Amino acid sequence: EWESHKDEIRRIYMEQDKTLKDTMQYFKQEHNFSWSERKWKEKLQEWGFEKNIPAKEMKFMATKAWKRELEEGKETLFCRNGTVVDRGKVEMFKKQKLNSENSFVIRSIP
Repeated sequence: EWESHKDEIRRIYMEQDKTLKDTMQYFKQEHNFSWSERKWKEKLQEWGFEKNIPAKEMKFMATKAWKRELEEGKETLFCRNGTVVDRGKVEMFKKQKLNSENSFVIRSIP
């Protein structure tokens, strides 16, 4: 039963960026599903529908985007688990985490 709704769940939860609570409520109203929150979380994790990106991955994305912009003058778009990563999230991570940790060092490239 879950598999037949996977694409719709991805669209609502990931692409429309609805909360889990809102997604659950939508499916209860539209499809009369009343799955438990625990079951929802298990399925979302199984499918890789995770909104929070681990710091290690965000650091990679921020560094890669910065380097590409500096060297090639191009912006970089990242996809994770079939969903485009919001550029604002990468920029916010870069400002909040990398700069504050002094691990994002800007240097001249000859």
